[in-house]
Amino acid sequence: MFEKAGFWILGCSVGAIAIYCAARLVRYRRNDEWPTVDGHVEGYGKIRHMDDNGSASLSFTSVSFSYSVGGEWYSGEWLTPTLQNDTALEKFLAKEMPVGKPVSIRYMPKHPERSLLADAPEIERSDAIIQLGL
Repeated sequence: MFEKAGFWILGCSVGAIAIYCAARLVRYRRNDEWPTVDGHVEGYGKIRHMDDNGSASLSFTSVSFSYSVGGEWYSGEWLTPTLQNDTALEKFLAKEMPVGKPVSIRYMPKHPERSLLADAPEIERSDAIIQLGL
């Protein structure tokens, strides 16, 4: 009986994830064709942690940005890469996304509230290796 329930829970979870991914693909399709505008970094969300098998706490946060389209102001968020600890995340933010930094924003012309960073910063190779646990 538990095996059957587990199978249904797994199936429903996979189905929900597939629907979510499909919705994101439709919502942000062809975003490389969206126009760009200038924006700037407004601030950061609360630093969040993921437990890495009980041995370390990985850190990430959201970066808020604002931009103007047709005289209207909008805001959006970008999730940072997950880094090995708070210190690494704070260094990354200070270097790549300091508050007030000008950023390029892509927005959907029919729905300018839908946006993303045009050139999101990438993590350095050494941080990526730690992030992947290699």
